Amino acid sequence: MNKNNIKYSLFELYEHFKKYQKIELKKFILLLDWLYLIDMIKITDDGCIVKCS
Repeated sequence: MNKNNIKYSLFELYEHFKKYQKIELKKFILLLDWLYLIDMIKITDDGCIVKCS
């Protein structure tokens, strides 16, 4: 699996993101919502988040 296709749960991704940006969980979820709407990320059948290629 290449680096762009790593699967993250919502909270794994949030914890990783918090290391670099100070952000509340609700704002982070809104950010993911926008990324999903513009097809930058997708949610797998098992609920993981992956970057679209």
